[in-house]
Amino acid sequence: MWLDSYNDLFSDFDPRHVSERALSSDFLAELKRATQDILRGRVHLVLLLTARRRSRAKETMILERLKAHFARHSLALRLERKRVRTRAVIQGSAGLALMLALVFFKDASIPVRALTLLAEAVGWYFFWSGMDQLFFSSTTRAAEIQFYEKMAQASIEFQNK
Repeated sequence: MWLDSYNDLFSDFDPRHVSERALSSDFLAELKRATQDILRGRVHLVLLLTARRRSRAKETMILERLKAHFARHSLALRLERKRVRTRAVIQGSAGLALMLALVFFKDASIPVRALTLLAEAVGWYFFWSGMDQLFFSSTTRAAEIQFYEKMAQASIEFQNK
């Protein structure tokens, strides 16, 4: 990727030092686009900058910052996916358990059967909602997780333009 300056990597709205600045959404979007076709193997990112604008000290700091950013986001997204899946399994299991428990109330009085009818609907909702989260909602961010994992393991270096 060609850079005019180190600022191309960071948000224009973040005035903090390079070691703390947020990465530019434009840079991340371009990086996602550039790496989406790389399905296997390790990503090798070369950041090109003119020799007169380069600073070894800044580059070392930026490389550490990039690695930390990608690793942190990869971990956060994996943990979020795990939490969603765990919650989905618990919710689906609770719905299934409720429906199984209602089997024991089939010969009950009319008011109890009316309540079991309502509880059965709740059980079905919990079960199907949990399964939806488990199989669909937990996988919606798969591409984003893959991107951050790929970039966390990437080799990144600066070179002269």
